Amino acid sequence: MGSVGAKYRNAGRTEGGNFPRYWLLGGQVIHNTDNKHVERSKVMNPELHQSLIHNTERLRDLIRLYSTESVVGMCSVRFYHWLSDSDADIALVSPFRQLFFLLGVLLTTHEPEPAQDFGDDAWNACVQLLNDIFLSYAVMYWPTTEELPTLSEEWRNVREVAMPAFLDYFNTGLTASVEQISERILRYLVPFNAVLTHEFGISATQSHTVTHWIAERLQQGADELQQAAEASEKVRKRLLMRAQKERWSLDKLRAEAAKPKNARPFHKLFAALDKHLKITLDFLEREFGSNIAQAYWNTFVSRRGSISQFTYLTEHNPAEDKPLFETATHICLCPFANALFAAVMQVTERQLLASSSRESFLRMRDRLLEDEVDEQFRRIFRTAADFYSHVYENADLHHEHDLIIKWDRKLFVIEAKASPPVEPFRDPERAFVRIKRAFQSETGVQRAFDQANRVLHKLSREGVIRLYSVDGNLLVELHRDDIDTVYTICVTRDNFGPLSVDLSLLLEKNDADPYPWAINIFDLTYMFGGWEYLGWGPDELCKYLDVRVRLHGKIISFDEIDLAGFFVQHGGLHHLLQLKADKIQLASNYSDVFDKMYSATKGGPPFTLVVTNPVVADIKEQLARIFPDIGSH
Repeated sequence: MGSVGAKYRNAGRTEGGNFPRYWLLGGQVIHNTDNKHVERSKVMNPELHQSLIHNTERLRDLIRLYSTESVVGMCSVRFYHWLSDSDADIALVSPFRQLFFLLGVLLTTHEPEPAQDFGDDAWNACVQLLNDIFLSYAVMYWPTTEELPTLSEEWRNVREVAMPAFLDYFNTGLTASVEQISERILRYLVPFNAVLTHEFGISATQSHTVTHWIAERLQQGADELQQAAEASEKVRKRLLMRAQKERWSLDKLRAEAAKPKNARPFHKLFAALDKHLKITLDFLEREFGSNIAQAYWNTFVSRRGSISQFTYLTEHNPAEDKPLFETATHICLCPFANALFAAVMQVTERQLLASSSRESFLRMRDRLLEDEVDEQFRRIFRTAADFYSHVYENADLHHEHDLIIKWDRKLFVIEAKASPPVEPFRDPERAFVRIKRAFQSETGVQRAFDQANRVLHKLSREGVIRLYSVDGNLLVELHRDDIDTVYTICVTRDNFGPLSVDLSLLLEKNDADPYPWAINIFDLTYMFGGWEYLGWGPDELCKYLDVRVRLHGKIISFDEIDLAGFFVQHGGLHHLLQLKADKIQLASNYSDVFDKMYSATKGGPPFTLVVTNPVVADIKEQLARIFPDIGSH
């Protein structure tokens, strides 16, 4: 088994400047709650479950000692430092989700009196507890020493699907930039403004506008803080150099530092620190009026002590829905602007799915995804290809296809699926059954492959396929003699993680049929944006797909964009075919190359592609360090 690259994804930038593209972690909008409490103790062995509870309560007892402001501020500072410095190590196994788990636990405690400041020692203790808690969920899928001799092939196959699906769903989830989330809010949710205003007192448009205003204000505050820090540091160094050169006493140094011209930068620094991350209800009311401000505040501000219980990673985390944390009456902190955009999207989508507008929203969701897919492929093919959208194989409108593209002597058959992945059960066997059923359902990836694969088989069998418009008119005849290659593609609205990266886990097909390419629309947008920056087009897409479909069963990765990044960074995917390894673990930092190109399009430094060879390491050694008792199995 081999491993390529480094260990973390260093997320990129958004249009705002310093707010990064990152793991949204838990971005799904449907959360099944059936049998949660029953399954927890049933799935984990009693000793592991007791350890999980013990560590969670230790975390709760520890965090209850510290002020909300210092805990939220520390989480924000640590995370953004990690994102801005590729060499920084936050020491968490799943940073963003773990920080929100910490904040969710914080909400179950009350503001202490007196409150302590959350310093480095407390942070390090929390990091250890958070890692122990999160790793417990991975360990529950591993066999005990007693179970090892009795393991069957079926036991392994079930966990090969259930374990990555569970960890991806609860530890990673949706990956998107603020720009992508904003666009989704405007596309999918604004048409339901009236429904949302009735439910929340604020529309999607208004929530989106307020969130952008908050993000811009936070960015302005961050810029002011950075400028003040640089100015005060310049004064500090100048004073210290003079003090050393002129042999000042400590009293003399203090006197010079207190002079107005020297003290002014420090006063600005303290003022910037004091308002850093802060949002007040008064500010919102002055900008947007009392009704909108109050509705937004009620919907997205959380209050410490308002939550009675939060213990498990698999529970709904109130901190993710309300990522503004109240520190005093009508004053809150926003530690992660990106999370606020995500909350607007998730909370409003969940409400629509629970409302009488559910069916209308689902129909629009399907249609809008198809439109997005069409838009993205036009970025690559431009005017060089023929596009056929919403077409049928028969004049009586049977066997619909979302998008078929004819370019050169190649055919691209693309199906769009808007349903999100299901939440996995904790029990591996039940999780496997549920995941597979959803994967093979009418709205699943299997169905998308079957639809697209019909075209390949019909061309092979009949030599021609006719495509009809929605009004039954013949649009085109495609002949087998004019086509050398057929690519089947499934684009999902949400991220299916390892289940789409490695389709050999669940996809059923004939051995002679090539695997399709499955990718979510956010990754497709990000990938094609990078290729557009490089001036790439259909030739590079075909080069990617020709090797990509041969990697199923060989690659371990949670994100298609990392394979695309590998392709860009190393001049192709052929390196992966050449490795002598049963499985290749791909690192999550390969998306960095797209982050850099994205940043360049938003005013960041220009990106120049330098193709390198991949670095390979032994993943067994890494597993042994994380799980010393089971890493050798």
